[in-house]
Amino acid sequence: MEVQEAQRRFVRWLETTRNLSPHTIRAYSGDVAALCNYMGPDAPVDDVSGDLIVNFVEVQRAGGLSATSLRRRLTALRSFSRWLIAIGALNSDPWSQMSLQIRRSRKLPRTVPAVEVNRLLDYLCDAAAVPNRIVDKAVFTRPHQAITLVAAALAISTGLRVSEVVGIRCLDLDLADGSIRVTGKGSRERIVFITSTWLKQTMSAHLATRAHLGIDHRYLLFNRVGAPMTPAAMRARIVKAGQEAGLQRRITPHMLRHSAAT
Repeated sequence: MEVQEAQRRFVRWLETTRNLSPHTIRAYSGDVAALCNYMGPDAPVDDVSGDLIVNFVEVQRAGGLSATSLRRRLTALRSFSRWLIAIGALNSDPWSQMSLQIRRSRKLPRTVPAVEVNRLLDYLCDAAAVPNRIVDKAVFTRPHQAITLVAAALAISTGLRVSEVVGIRCLDLDLADGSIRVTGKGSRERIVFITSTWLKQTMSAHLATRAHLGIDHRYLLFNRVGAPMTPAAMRARIVKAGQEAGLQRRITPHMLRHSAAT
């Protein structure tokens, strides 16, 4: 079997049998594709060996690939090698006589200072015409600006990933006890809690607005045409809001997530 064909079959196997997120599958596919490009797409899978993987990693390292990406790439290649052995395409494990370790990066995640978080929320409240950060069940007069406020406030308050925020369904909310059922990486579920009375009121007003607009899909957040919001759209909204709020740094949902921990 040629390595490029093996890569395609491996990705199909991940999609149909492994409980992985679409983001992880895309990352693994890219990692194995990088090995295919290094070997040549017509190379036989028999050429996958310990020495070849070591040389490949050194080339990737020399090319400036970060330690975090290298660690993930090694994980993907281990999984690929085990799959090749399982289907009988490889006779021996290329990792059995090899030890590759990539030192973990010590870089701390970027956060947003509290003063800038408050400035961002103040701007979003003004843009959405939400006075004094206190909202009742009345319908929002500026629903699409309010959606950006809801998305940012959820990330700041709960530390949810951007994919988790846009993945919240209406049935996942229980505003009576302030809980949200979240589906995270690997389709694992967990419960997070909203402790802010203001955010609970904001969420309640958002649900009323959603019903008023006749949004009929199951997801909490929606875009300007009423379709479910995507992670890319949420990122773009947060970046734009930070710029319009006059913040000195580029703000992303990932930064707001880490700011929640501090």
